[in-house]
Amino acid sequence: MALADAHRDLEALPMLEELAKADPKDRIVQERLAVALITRSATQKPAEAIESLRRARSILLGLRKTGPMSDLGEVLADGLLADVQIPTFSRRSEAQTAMGEGEAAFARRDFEAARNAYQKALALDPQLYHASLFVGDTYFAQGQLDKACTWFQRTILIDANKETAHRYLGDTLLKKNLPDAARLAYIDAIIAEPYSRRTWMGLGNWGRAARIKPQHPRAVPEDLDVAEGEGTDAPGKAGAKPPDGAAAPDGGYAHWHLYAETRAAWRKERFATKHPGSAYRHSLAEEADALRQVARAIDADVRAGRIKQPHPCFSILVQFEREGLLEAYVLFARADDGISKDYEEYRQKHRGKLRRYLRKYVAPSRDGDRDEDLVFRPPTFNAG
Repeated sequence: MALADAHRDLEALPMLEELAKADPKDRIVQERLAVALITRSATQKPAEAIESLRRARSILLGLRKTGPMSDLGEVLADGLLADVQIPTFSRRSEAQTAMGEGEAAFARRDFEAARNAYQKALALDPQLYHASLFVGDTYFAQGQLDKACTWFQRTILIDANKETAHRYLGDTLLKKNLPDAARLAYIDAIIAEPYSRRTWMGLGNWGRAARIKPQHPRAVPEDLDVAEGEGTDAPGKAGAKPPDGAAAPDGGYAHWHLYAETRAAWRKERFATKHPGSAYRHSLAEEADALRQVARAIDADVRAGRIKQPHPCFSILVQFEREGLLEAYVLFARADDGISKDYEEYRQKHRGKLRRYLRKYVAPSRDGDRDEDLVFRPPTFNAG
């Protein structure tokens, strides 16, 4: 177990095999065995490597079915697909060969040889994301955290819309005892890939260190919204319009019917108008429009004095609308399969709003953010 803690997986593997056989119900041993099998696969011939990966996947999926795993176990389980294959890093054969040499050297913890191989691959294929990423990982493994940060930042310049380098940068900054900087890196990881469980794990690590629980604010009262776990592809509860002349409750509940009516209009005609020839799907535009109608109606009644004290959730909804963050809230907190299809297009135009929502409402800094901190600026890279 000490060897496994030190990431000396190849040395730990024979003993982990014995321990796993002696007590198949020991979850910690089983998970570490899976990790060691994945590490060993980098040193094996293709057929043997695939067998190791398949066995590791079987172990991890079995553990997932019966209880919680570590963050690493969850990430590895997500990364091992059913049709296990040797990773292809580059279409250039020489660069791919160099990456394989680097992975084998890294598994042996020969970090200098691994780094040389990764840098060779990067020279052959300058946009090879994982070559740059793994150079940083060798420095991280050796405790050279400043150099690791530099290389993870360089990797972000290759592709800012992949989460891994952002997350690795966050891990490194957290290890350097720079939680505020780590928070920003983890938030950028979420912006890169918001619908991946592993990206939110990084922000969870920051939250535990900062003693803050990152979470989305509730902008719709629970008794009106769809049931937990149902997603948002349903018109919502309590959608009927109140009778004419009925007194509007102070909380703003009387306006929730606008949500259901707006959603129905999108189903009936608005989606087809906006996307001619496409089959209907729940979209960002529909969900934001439905919530916006409610927010604006409540806001108007508050300003006119007809609603003295809006429900706290509706106060947040109105605030999102005033700040232009309603779409960001929907994409992160209310997305389903349909809405998620609109994420990349929105991010291309409004990355700053996504960042502002996450920094201000989901993972706020104890000291607050300056406005200039909410604007995305790619990191600089010092080749030295």
